Amino acid sequence: MIYLTHPFEGETEQLLNMRERYGAFMTKKIQAYLPDWPVYNFPLTWRLFNQEMGLVYTDRQTIEKAMEFIAKADAAIIINFPGQDLCERTSMERKTMRRLDVPMVELPFAQHRADQLIKQDALSSDQKRALNLLRVNLIQSQEV
Repeated sequence: MIYLTHPFEGETEQLLNMRERYGAFMTKKIQAYLPDWPVYNFPLTWRLFNQEMGLVYTDRQTIEKAMEFIAKADAAIIINFPGQDLCERTSMERKTMRRLDVPMVELPFAQHRADQLIKQDALSSDQKRALNLLRVNLIQSQEV
């Protein structure tokens, strides 16, 4: 499983909707680009599922659940959405990935090009390069 993460929480409804839209698009493109591995977008899947079920979790509980998923992941992708340096969950995820030695790639994200990429239904060349590096790492780890 590939653990996918990005800042999702937001101060405004507009920011939350933007992150949900871009996160869903990136998840779809990553799944198509790496079809041999299931991709789990933690903040979208976990947060939205719990919201739909009417369940409320504290930020601490959400971080603990993220750690559980990271421990099971074959690799991780962090989408560099603006504001990630302010997101406690993303910071803790990054530390856990390093501590557990989970192969990780930080996927570039240029907000000024995001809408254009969605219209083109494509990843940027920088994003493809990062995913290719991750794919090679995953294939090599399976061969060992």
